Amino acid sequence: MERAKLIDLLLDCLHLDASCVDADRLAALTETDWEALVALATEQQVCALLTQQLKSRGLDAVVPDVTMQVLRDFYLQNAARNLRLCNELKRIVETLRADDVSSTGEIIPVIVLKGLHLATQVYDNIALRQMGDLDLLVPKQHLQRAADALITSGYKPLKPYSVDVDVALSQHLTAFIKSEISKIDKVEIHWTLTKPNQPYTIAVDELWVRAVPLQIAGIDVLGLCSEDLLLHLCLHTSYQHQFAFGLRPSCDIAYLIQHCGETFDWGTVQQRAEAWGWGRGVYLALRVAQELVGANVPGDVLRQLEPFAFEETVVATARNQIFTSWTPTGFLSRELARLMGRDNLWASLRDFARRIFLPRVVLAKHYSVSANSPKVYLYYLVRFKDVLVRHGRTAWRILQKDPEIAPLADRTRDLLDWLSSG
Repeated sequence: MERAKLIDLLLDCLHLDASCVDADRLAALTETDWEALVALATEQQVCALLTQQLKSRGLDAVVPDVTMQVLRDFYLQNAARNLRLCNELKRIVETLRADDVSSTGEIIPVIVLKGLHLATQVYDNIALRQMGDLDLLVPKQHLQRAADALITSGYKPLKPYSVDVDVALSQHLTAFIKSEISKIDKVEIHWTLTKPNQPYTIAVDELWVRAVPLQIAGIDVLGLCSEDLLLHLCLHTSYQHQFAFGLRPSCDIAYLIQHCGETFDWGTVQQRAEAWGWGRGVYLALRVAQELVGANVPGDVLRQLEPFAFEETVVATARNQIFTSWTPTGFLSRELARLMGRDNLWASLRDFARRIFLPRVVLAKHYSVSANSPKVYLYYLVRFKDVLVRHGRTAWRILQKDPEIAPLADRTRDLLDWLSSG
């Protein structure tokens, strides 16, 4: 089966409207078709959800035994992995709070972001939502203590880090991984949801005021309120990943809306999207989730969010981006996509220079050298080498019009231009 038809079949299987696919259609699939469908679902990080949809709708009866066993095994493995993530969360938070009590007596609040919040509170059971890492939000002034708690819990940073540098450059500290072989990939400690100096922003203090209590693995934590959670999901898939993050975000949006039902405050979503400058990204993320998997977004909400003179080709571009083959090229940085696509060479060189010539104080902390030392200027050469090593090969492939990555770069650039044009 060709990929386009396979994509349509996967979407119909995942659609909230069960009538989109029937047993006769699935019974006509060959063993090779089933293998390809499972591979696509795995690529898009929705394999566990596909398993549940087939079973809950009585469609598993027409699935070949060998395929159903593969799906069941994946489902159970994902359930086990998510339970381990819950236990890791419990260990980290307990370690952090033990340190709080012994040092200051102050309990540091923790907001659980995205994956684990959705898996434990929104989806029907913990097995359905696939996760790659654990994302936590803590107040900015407590970032170092949170990092120390991770280290005490057996984690180590992927690279040397400085809280001051990471705060200046990113919305989270460098990722932490287990210091021994572990099924847990990584933990990211956030202090806000958006990178500094972006056209879209967020009032992070307001998130804390509106945060809601959650209980995960028997421990009390916080989560974003439903409206803020939806906005974060839209931000993440649109502005932060330009939809090159697979089908999972659209499913998250659809299931969150379904979970909240009539209690969901759409007026608040519209108001905050406009106030934070996220209107275009929120509209496109909601529109895509509605068209792909049947997210129940009210028509009047979409009409009010729709940008002036909206072109339908933008939806098609986002859809194509979602189904980019899930390879390392799917993680093309937006800075690189824009840089390599500029017609103006000097503009490209100017942006590249900004990536290299960080403020001296930031550069010094990044490389653990005194900002007052003359040696700090030598580290601009080190910075140049690091950026070249990290992005040089991909940049060369774009320049050579590599058919695997050039279309991804073009779509990323087109979406970035559209998202920032409002």
